[in-house]
Amino acid sequence: MCHEQLRRQLYGDGPYGHDPLGVDDELEQLGRPQLQRLAAGLGSEGSVTAGLCSAQDDTEQLVLMLGCTTTPLGSPEALALRLLHCHLGVGMSSRLFVSLREEHGLAYDVGVHHPARLGAAPFVFHLSSSSERAGEATAELLQEWQRLLDEPLSQAELDLALAKFRGQEALGRQTCSQLADRLALVLGHGLPPDFADQCLEQAAQLTPADLQQAAQALLTRPSLSLCGPAEALQAGERVWNRHPLSR
Repeated sequence: MCHEQLRRQLYGDGPYGHDPLGVDDELEQLGRPQLQRLAAGLGSEGSVTAGLCSAQDDTEQLVLMLGCTTTPLGSPEALALRLLHCHLGVGMSSRLFVSLREEHGLAYDVGVHHPARLGAAPFVFHLSSSSERAGEATAELLQEWQRLLDEPLSQAELDLALAKFRGQEALGRQTCSQLADRLALVLGHGLPPDFADQCLEQAAQLTPADLQQAAQALLTRPSLSLCGPAEALQAGERVWNRHPLSR
């Protein structure tokens, strides 16, 4: 439910804004004339601006998803975002895992969602926490996002992110099937066959300032999706409404 809300916030009524299979009520009403009329305007509306969306659910947890649309896989800033993804969300040494789970004890589950897209790819923090600590969980998640904008990574943090990036590339090239998948991905995005090798070379040249510059260019207007019990939603909303990112 939390993910469905955020998808709608980030992409509106476009093809990324809902489950790829469609929306039940809308599918029942569609015919060929409607599809022909809609096809002419695809991609003309852009993305949705920042905001807050909440869904009440009678659970013991609050799920938070904080994110925004960014940039296609082959764009100049995409590589910096992939390194930020490694820094923030890959492995038990990642920034979000260490900060939100080990240091603050807030997370049942925490990570970063940043898939490859031909269009504007999502960059999303996700966190599942106890409803009793909803306000604190919201505040810490927002603080981690703000930290990307305000502080460059240390050189040690960048080195670790680079090592994870290279490790992911190596793990993804172990079988013929994986190699074929990678090649199909880059060719499907209109990129050269050696795109992955180019990324490995270019990543080594990036600096902490480059990563911060990409964050400041693409991550300043996130949306927040909340799902959980009413009191937890209210606590999360209060924190969001006071935070600079909400404006």
